[in-house]
Amino acid sequence: MAAPSVVRHDLPFLRRRERPRLAESAAADRSVDAPSTGAGMGTAAVGLELRPAAAAVPASEPSRAAAEHPEPFAAPAVHEVRELGQRTPVLRLDPRQSAIGSLVVSGVSSMVWESSDLITGWAATDGSAGGSHVTTSGNRPLVGFDDDFAIVTLRHVQEFRRAMFFGDAVRPLGVQLYGGSQVAVATTSGPSVFALSILRVGTMLELRAEPLDAGATAESALGDFGFVPTRVVLTRDDTRR
Repeated sequence: MAAPSVVRHDLPFLRRRERPRLAESAAADRSVDAPSTGAGMGTAAVGLELRPAAAAVPASEPSRAAAEHPEPFAAPAVHEVRELGQRTPVLRLDPRQSAIGSLVVSGVSSMVWESSDLITGWAATDGSAGGSHVTTSGNRPLVGFDDDFAIVTLRHVQEFRRAMFFGDAVRPLGVQLYGGSQVAVATTSGPSVFALSILRVGTMLELRAEPLDAGATAESALGDFGFVPTRVVLTRDDTRR
């Protein structure tokens, strides 16, 4: 028969240690899993950075991008307009119509243009001209005459800012797009005549009938519409096309 065990009180390091109770172990596990911002967080949470949640933006608050680039006002499409004039002074082309082929204007006696780089010039059918031409990478003028027609090269529409076309009050100005769409510009409205103004709004071209005094030309109307003819001096290192 084995001798009974004797508990010795003179050797404290041999004392029996009690195992932690299950409840205390579960509480310890919960304290590790729960995030804490106090100084006594468990070792499993050391190194975690707690960041406040981003504030929600109200759905009704407009974004900054929308404020910087507002949508243009509603305007008729080219297939809805037969003539630009007093009743319907403006129409807008869609991005596809604004970037394919060429825009052809007939009945033009003189015109003025301005590129996105603010290079400005004017020309007339009698051969007079001023300012600077804008030549695209395809070695074609951005805006120029071809026989009796004025041509806007839409393939490079991003280089285009605006242009105006003036008639002779006898023949109406007409616009033809790639694909066959056409629109005319009224010749007169009482004592006024209409010029055709084309503006680029983002990726779209906007066509307007501008009332002017009879006999107005590109040269005489430059200052009225803020066109300032420029002179570009090219050097050997200039890569402009």
